[in-house]
Amino acid sequence: MVEHTRAAERLFHETGDEGGAIEAGLLRLEREWGTGQLHALIAQAEQLVERARRIGDRARELQICARIIPALVLLGDTKLADRYRAAADALIAALGARVPPWMRVARCGELRFVGDIEAAERCYAEVFAVGRAEGDPLLEIASFRNRGELLLEARRYQDAMGMFESALAISIRPPVWRSRQPASAISRVRTS
Repeated sequence: MVEHTRAAERLFHETGDEGGAIEAGLLRLEREWGTGQLHALIAQAEQLVERARRIGDRARELQICARIIPALVLLGDTKLADRYRAAADALIAALGARVPPWMRVARCGELRFVGDIEAAERCYAEVFAVGRAEGDPLLEIASFRNRGELLLEARRYQDAMGMFESALAISIRPPVWRSRQPASAISRVRTS
């Protein structure tokens, strides 16, 4: 994936689509997150933020600021996380944008990491409610997964299992947007 996103970033840049190049760079950050390379994620993201600012792409700047915050929270750099959160909040207000999912979950994570487990549980439950209201299954999954982790830490294994099973059920259900009509039409063709 890294090679493909680097190639895409280079091609976007060569064709003059700096926004597309930034978007490809944002995709590369997911690898850093997934492999736990948080310092690398932050370094790359800070470069992407500057590029977005240079071209005046406030929407992508918001996405990148929101992506940096959870990494900074995990590393305990609350001062820098607060700076990026303030920038993201200002962009949300200016653009009339929704709060990016990474920011929602990071707020709960901060409560968790300072030891306010009850507040973190409430926050993760709110993330689920927002995910349900906005039709965002990834927020619902994040809520269940994180609440399950809290239950594991509390040695409430059966309760944790229920949370993880709920997250799994959401992750494997078919998307709502999928039309049932083509499936039934295909089955009619197969039977004829």
